[in-house]
Amino acid sequence: MHQVVSRDEYLSRIRERLAALVLSGVREDFLVRALRNELTAHMQTYAQTEATKDKREARQEEMEQHARDPKFIAVFREGMAKRDPEAAKLSDQAIAGRLRDMARWAGKPMSREEEEKAWASSARWIERSKVVSDEVLEKWLDRYAQGVIGSSAS
Repeated sequence: MHQVVSRDEYLSRIRERLAALVLSGVREDFLVRALRNELTAHMQTYAQTEATKDKREARQEEMEQHARDPKFIAVFREGMAKRDPEAAKLSDQAIAGRLRDMARWAGKPMSREEEEKAWASSARWIERSKVVSDEVLEKWLDRYAQGVIGSSAS
């Protein structure tokens, strides 16, 4: 189970992880391309409101099944208790209730306004991601390679 954190904390963790990967030898252009492509796919999926509706419904059904599964309830309680020790005292019914609440939230249909925002966000991202085009990344790789060659010649 993943811990929910603020957007600032999330971006900070991504920044730290990317820095660690670069320090370990992973090329920056590779990471930037992978991140760009992943974000683009995510934004496009989010904007496909009909497909997203199907995924939300499936997620809702899965969570409702979890709310009926004593083993899952125990694991979920354990995960909650790591963040909040008081959660260990919650009954199975209380945990199941939380899971059902989460299922209702996860399955909530998008309003027309939310759909329009999703499309607008996707369009903005696609426009902005052009700044990090494949051509730009190729130049980045060329400069990286020249730097490696230059440092090894010294």
